[in-house]
Amino acid sequence: MAAGTFCGSIVWLPVWQASRDPQMIQWIISSDYTIWTILNPIFQSLAAWVTMLFLLPVEVSAKLVAVISGVVMLLFFFWIIPILYRGIKTQLRQSDTRLATSILGGFVCGAIALFFGITYFIGVDLTRGARYNFVYFPAVIVLVGAALAISWQGDGEMGRWGDGEMGRWGDGGMRRKSNIFRIDGKTTVAIIWLMGFLSGLTVINNLGYQKYYRPDLLVPMMQQQSSVPLLIATTHNTLVQTGEMMGIAWEFQHGTNLPILPINPQFLLAHQEESQCVSQSIPGQDCPASTILQQALAQLPRPLDVWLVNFKASVDELPTCVAQEATQSPISVDGYTTKLYHCGR
Repeated sequence: MAAGTFCGSIVWLPVWQASRDPQMIQWIISSDYTIWTILNPIFQSLAAWVTMLFLLPVEVSAKLVAVISGVVMLLFFFWIIPILYRGIKTQLRQSDTRLATSILGGFVCGAIALFFGITYFIGVDLTRGARYNFVYFPAVIVLVGAALAISWQGDGEMGRWGDGEMGRWGDGGMRRKSNIFRIDGKTTVAIIWLMGFLSGLTVINNLGYQKYYRPDLLVPMMQQQSSVPLLIATTHNTLVQTGEMMGIAWEFQHGTNLPILPINPQFLLAHQEESQCVSQSIPGQDCPASTILQQALAQLPRPLDVWLVNFKASVDELPTCVAQEATQSPISVDGYTTKLYHCGR
């Protein structure tokens, strides 16, 4: 079976090499090698592992709530690790669960090693996206469940063992005093379950694991400030920018909180080879994206509002257009930095 799977996979390698598009992973390719190139994957992985188990409101606007949530998560993490370690260690000692636990543990460790190998040796930082950990997330949850099963099943045995020891050694007073601060196995599992429940509420209420791009916040802002036709322009370097504009377009088409008569925008993706262009770095000429923008504006009727969204090219001035002051309105939302020009008013 293993040989057949291997041969079946090898057949698809030429197809994969011919059809793969590096633009899909351009945003996680590491081009600059600094000390942060080494450290970031470690911290990013730790954050992903913690949030696999629990997540409190760390992305709320209230900074105090975010800080308190972060501290509670950190303390909870240090509290739960010894519990999980003892549980998995016990499962490995039992003959009926040793094999399954070893296979799952080996799979998780192998996947993590593969992630770090691709990150450090190939230069593709898979740790930047916590969602990529889905490949071994189910195995982690099964291991956590196996570890907590030890705590749950050991509750009654621990109580009987304690009573026996107290009667034998005659130090019941001391043991009763220490047991006041002791959490039994079932209570431990209940606390962890409650933390998981709160984590679920955090995610479904958009207080954690928020989307990096929030077109649902940007589009209402556009419609509030523009009452004339729109041109939404961005610099295009990879498929990332295509996705950013698709999010805005989808929100214009399907947004639930938009006016009855929505403004139908036009989109311009001005391609440039570099991710960031500054005209001063090209003596005697403007950035290609800036030139494309000016050519497009020359063909569009007035009045017109031009929204530059994540436009990573210098724009000195646009003919017949006046830039709106940044103090008059917000200039960015999550994932989008904007600048508004009013043309021909």
